[in-house]
Amino acid sequence: MKKLYLLILVLISCNNSQEITDKAHYQFEDEINRYNYLDKEHDLAYVYDFEKLLSKNEVKKIKSRLKNSQAKAGITGVIIIENDMNAKDFDRQIKMLNGIFKKKYNLNKVYVLKINSQTRQIGIATDKELIRQIPDSISMKLIKQTLIPYFRNRQFSKGIIRSIEQIDSLSQI
Repeated sequence: MKKLYLLILVLISCNNSQEITDKAHYQFEDEINRYNYLDKEHDLAYVYDFEKLLSKNEVKKIKSRLKNSQAKAGITGVIIIENDMNAKDFDRQIKMLNGIFKKKYNLNKVYVLKINSQTRQIGIATDKELIRQIPDSISMKLIKQTLIPYFRNRQFSKGIIRSIEQIDSLSQI
């Protein structure tokens, strides 16, 4: 009887474990599919403003600046503005996104600027080709001296455009 009871307990435990794993898997799938920017084929949009922080005209200006940067310097910038409540691993997420964009679009010299409007986090991840010109210390300086002052004044597009210009000039060194 004890063996049967133990076996039932183990089966229930395994079943709950599988249920938790399934929930985590579906939650991850929902997170990825939520914005639909990684799982389906589409053209590189350069700016993914899921929080509608920017006006259509501002998005258009930023995209134009990013495309100009790509044409002149061969640098591809991707701007992501979202409201992610699971921002514990913000740095890891942004580096992973950088790799995904680089691989998906077969790009060189890629950087991702990610802004989390909920937690007020800002991060910049560069690929291996840009890391020499724009190491993490420079990225942090750019965030602190350019993006944060503009964002405090609610001039989001100006801060983003100014940071794109600075990244362009740094990459030319």
